Order: sequence, then structure tokens, then C-alpha cells
Amino acid sequence: GLILISDLLKDSDAEFEPYHLETPEAVFAKVWARDLLLRVLVLLEENCRSTGKEVHYELFRRRIIDPALNGTKAPSVQELAREFGMAEKQASNCIVTAKRAYQRLLRDEIMTYVGSEEELEEEIRDLYKFLTAN
Repeated sequence: GLILISDLLKDSDAEFEPYHLETPEAVFAKVWARDLLLRVLVLLEENCRSTGKEVHYELFRRRIIDPALNGTKAPSVQELAREFGMAEKQASNCIVTAKRAYQRLLRDEIMTYVGSEEELEEEIRDLYKFLTAN
């Protein structure tokens, strides 16, 4: 099945190897993976803005994406709920909704350049490998 984006991005402490220790292919793959994640994030932001779900996007970005891409500590759902003036359960639901939308957009984006469901799963596995590589 599909790897959850939270699984893809949960290892926020993982540091990429210095470029000089990696093959050009590995460097390219990491740059490509980061670019893909950011491109899909832009699609999610546009999607959320057009449907009045800006808060969903902001909560998802702050809780999951920013920490994963920047190697910073994720704020707790409780902290975010307080900051956005909502119940913790509501904040949590917004994050889950945005995460599902992100997964769909990620799959759609990858499907534009792979020919089959099998290749899609392989690309997602590769993406997972690069994002969790120590």
C-alpha cells in the first residue's frame, strides 16, 4: 500500500551525507526528492486556498513538512491548536485531512511520469529510501 507521508517524512533528525561522499546519482536523487516534495506542497497550498482550507495547509506544513525538510523539532498539535485558537482534536483532524490530500497529490504527480502502478510504488519506495537515509 501507499506509504504515509508522515512515514516518509518522520525521520527529521536524519542528516544527508555531505555531497562529496556521495555519487552524483545519489545527490541528484536527493535533490529530485526534495524538489518533488516541495512541488507537491505548492499544489497542496493552491488546493487548500481554493477550498478555504488555509488553516489545514498551515498546520500540515508547520507540523510535518517544515520539520522534515529543515531538520527542526515539530511543534506539538497542542501548541499549534493553541496558536490557531482551536481544539486539539480539530487541529489534529485538519492535519490528517491535509496529509491525505498531500498523499493523493504526490501519487498523481509521480503518475505523470511513470507508466504503471508498479512503477509508482517503486518510485514511492525510492523516495522513502532517500528521505530516511542516514
